[in-house]
Amino acid sequence: MKILLLSIFLLACSCPPKEHNQYFSCLYYLTNEDKVFICLPGLNELWLIYGVDEHPTINGYLYTPNPAWAEWDSIKLAWTSYRDVPMEHLTKYTVYNSGFASSWGFDSPTWPSGGAHYDQLPRIINATYNYFVWSGDFDFLHDMYPKLKLILDYMISHSEDGLFVTPCPSPSNYMDQIRFCHKDAWINAALYTSIKNMAEIEEFIGGNDSTYYRKLEKQFHEDYNEAFWDQYTGRYIGWINSDGARHDYGFPFISLEALYRGLGDYYKAYRIFYWIESNERYLYYYKIAPRTNMNTINEKDWDDWSGPVRPRMFQNGGTLMWFAYYDIMARLKYTSKKDAFEKLIMLVKRLNSDSEKLTFNNRNYTDFGESITEIGTNQGPENGIALLPFLYGFMGITADTSGIHIKPNLPKGVGYMGARKINYMGEELSVHLFAEGEIVISMESIVENVMELFK
Repeated sequence: MKILLLSIFLLACSCPPKEHNQYFSCLYYLTNEDKVFICLPGLNELWLIYGVDEHPTINGYLYTPNPAWAEWDSIKLAWTSYRDVPMEHLTKYTVYNSGFASSWGFDSPTWPSGGAHYDQLPRIINATYNYFVWSGDFDFLHDMYPKLKLILDYMISHSEDGLFVTPCPSPSNYMDQIRFCHKDAWINAALYTSIKNMAEIEEFIGGNDSTYYRKLEKQFHEDYNEAFWDQYTGRYIGWINSDGARHDYGFPFISLEALYRGLGDYYKAYRIFYWIESNERYLYYYKIAPRTNMNTINEKDWDDWSGPVRPRMFQNGGTLMWFAYYDIMARLKYTSKKDAFEKLIMLVKRLNSDSEKLTFNNRNYTDFGESITEIGTNQGPENGIALLPFLYGFMGITADTSGIHIKPNLPKGVGYMGARKINYMGEELSVHLFAEGEIVISMESIVENVMELFK
């Protein structure tokens, strides 16, 4: 595989025209006709709305100063120059002496709806890791490290059968109209990533607990699957109450995120996707992502702080756009590039088919008649991650403590994929991938200066 670094070759290559706010480009290449066509048309415009809020006429969301959103914000922005403010937010979230951290805003142990939430705990750890590996900011890691240790110790000390537990019946996470509690499969999936991330950080800085975290990672993987995998239905359940009752309403997002985080295997992935595809017409009714749940939430498991349980809302039969990120990334890992790419195409096509790209600025319904509480595209900045399988998955651009990595996964028929404004440790890069196997990496500052000479 040929790699060209800091390349002025870009001036001669068949890359798309560069615009100031151009982030992503994708071209089909038809060798028989020697023609190129845009694939994923409108992807960049959608990113300007849902990703970086740079669209000239449609308002979007950039980030939010709330710890439950921290990991989503980091997935979305850690690779960009927008990461500085959400990184600062992380340093300001209160981590109490017990190891519990603010649930809402910078220093509130409860959400406005009442009750403490707990999903912010692993998300703070995971966000810190994501920002550090992209920024290389050691002062930031030095500031956050003791807080991360406190949080992880808190979660480990509040465990039962190897899994973190929360009080019942208060909802434990962002999905706060559903009474996830005690052994929460969603929170514990994020905790698994936290354990892995802390092990890697410890290894990187020469800490004393790396071996302990690696052993914990292995044991946690076993404990998670023993508790939450349902062999009969072929999917992960939602939660286990303190009385041992298992609660499962057919949540695709739980199973897909568990696969994404490495908690599954090929057998479980086969069962999960068989279940999903057997119900595809119903689950993908909204096109942008699978529904939140297959079966209606029972009233006893519904927290009515915002009203009684009702159908076709994003926590009961509706959907949230960010589900698509975990869906597509899991498919890319366990099914095929073709399968994953078709889901990204379906998402982009649906967004582009609406006059306002499924945003709810000054309206209550989309062109398809979907309400603002039904598809959740205006819930917050997290929805932008739905577009990032393009970068992390198909382009295969990732970072960890050993550096930046590029492992292309271009779908068949795609001749070119490109991404600009990738900020790695303070240097803005452009990456261009070609079906022939060529990778072109350029420094934005060099390209911009050379382009000026040719104007």
